[in-house]
Amino acid sequence: MKPLSPSKLLVTLIWVTASAWAHPVAFEGATQIQGTYMGPLSTFEAYHTYADRVAFGLNTELLRMPDEDRLLAAVQHNWLVKRWNLKSAQGNFYAGAGGGFGWIKDKKESPTPYGRVAVQADFETLRLYSAVKSSINVGTDFTHAENTLSIGFAPYAHDYDGLATWLIVDLSYVTELDDHLRVIPKVRLFKNSWFIEAGCSLDGDPLLSCMFHF
Repeated sequence: MKPLSPSKLLVTLIWVTASAWAHPVAFEGATQIQGTYMGPLSTFEAYHTYADRVAFGLNTELLRMPDEDRLLAAVQHNWLVKRWNLKSAQGNFYAGAGGGFGWIKDKKESPTPYGRVAVQADFETLRLYSAVKSSINVGTDFTHAENTLSIGFAPYAHDYDGLATWLIVDLSYVTELDDHLRVIPKVRLFKNSWFIEAGCSLDGDPLLSCMFHF
């Protein structure tokens, strides 16, 4: 087998680095599952990339608001709209749309239908990472939006099959939950097809998240 050139090897390593992040579209045939707990907000996502640059799956959220808890569950279709493969970096732009039902926990009310749209853009090298995520859910009696900016770096260069460490800070604002910008420092460890991350917001809310794909 002909060995990879240095430039192709670098692109491959960047792709492996990027694939460990929570991208809504993975490689064709892959299934990605991620769960996150962060105090007032818990999420669960499962997407299957059934063809090149397209995926379909489930998005659920539990919002623990001051007066009530709201559960949202939707099916969602995702697209990799654009990918930039540069000499020593990679960028991606994703879009998603779907719909489902939301209801207030412990209340005997009919579920409320809602629509959902989401976008995500990221840019990464082997040592630096940045991402912007935004989503909005619009129902007949509620509007719920989430916006997050993530900035991270790797304190050491990792091998292809080695354990990688990333130090990340999320700047997050969630309507109905936040009245200010939430700052969340966290540590992410990933290897091959899984990652786990842990942190705590400056407000004192712990964060725990894990993802794997197969």
